[in-house]
Amino acid sequence: FLHEYLGDQLKIKWPNDILCENYKLGGILIENVLKGSQIDHTIIGMGLNINQQHFKTAPRASSLKLLTGIHYNLEELLPKLLKNLEETYLRLRQNQIEALRNEYLQHLFRWQEKYTFKTDVLFEGKIVGLDQFGRLEIESAQGVQTYNFKEIAFIY
Repeated sequence: FLHEYLGDQLKIKWPNDILCENYKLGGILIENVLKGSQIDHTIIGMGLNINQQHFKTAPRASSLKLLTGIHYNLEELLPKLLKNLEETYLRLRQNQIEALRNEYLQHLFRWQEKYTFKTDVLFEGKIVGLDQFGRLEIESAQGVQTYNFKEIAFIY
């Protein structure tokens, strides 16, 4: 949906930030509720900066308006967003997991690029994939390692 306005500059910074030109436009939060060892249901929340122009506590934040110079009518954008979410949900229900995963990877920030990461040490590597649990797979001099959220950071 946002590609219509921002083109190929739009990226997903693993696991849930929405970026354009290295500025954060928003994010997605996902909470899985378990029943025993199985997922019972999932709660998804999303925030997007549309017309906001000032960001007091987020120095690398931006908005659709700041990036395009256009003020957006939220009542026109919402149906487009909801249609896109519904289409994606239906693809998920149709078990198009691999296709959705590949689309995610194609839009992943720093996908297949050498970059500096931080765990307990700084190291250079490149993102080569996601495992079945959504963990980041990074190839470095030590081989391919898998990381959970908050185990690794991108160094800007």
